[in-house]
Amino acid sequence: MPAHIDDPLGGLLTNEELSRRDSMVFEFCCRHKIPVAWNLAGGYQRAADGSIDKVIEIHRETMRQCKRVFAP
Repeated sequence: MPAHIDDPLGGLLTNEELSRRDSMVFEFCCRHKIPVAWNLAGGYQRAADGSIDKVIEIHRETMRQCKRVFAP
């Protein structure tokens, strides 16, 4: 199931909640020295013109959280 609340396939989390979730996962893995691999999966929100700017911003925030934790 897609995670974002505005995803046309359903979801539960806002942008802020997704960011916090990503932060918590990265922090946990870093703290416990657990290797982590992730991908930019999902995201089916499209604007009327077909662009996926909202999805791109969610993916960028995931990268920001990863960088903040692992490469400060």
